[in-house]
Amino acid sequence: TWHLVQLYAFDPQLANAQTLIRSFVIGPPPQAHFDLSANQMLYGWAFFPNDYAQTAQVRIDLDGFIGQLYSANTPRPDLISLIGSPNHGFTIAAPPLSEGSHTLTFQVRDPLTNEFTTFGTTQLTY
Repeated sequence: TWHLVQLYAFDPQLANAQTLIRSFVIGPPPQAHFDLSANQMLYGWAFFPNDYAQTAQVRIDLDGFIGQLYSANTPRPDLISLIGSPNHGFTIAAPPLSEGSHTLTFQVRDPLTNEFTTFGTTQLTY
């Protein structure tokens, strides 16, 4: 995660601000885990280690087609012992699949860059 940090000097007589320092700071990447259950539901969790209040957006792509964004904000008490905060879970119905082999790719969106980090790929066969 990238963050822009800027330091300004403000001159009240001229009512203007001047940038003194402008720097980008890199935070830790998101953390995530994805599961596929027998009842065709996709379960998992995702969060940003440097900002527990930030809701992670997850995406599941199917066979190379870009999927929909989902919020990872469902309470999961089991996460408290794992990551120290419960509100980072998600449950998504698996998309309807035709017979054959399919690839699901699980990703988390960086809220500052809008770039996606892939956390796993799995093959499903029906």
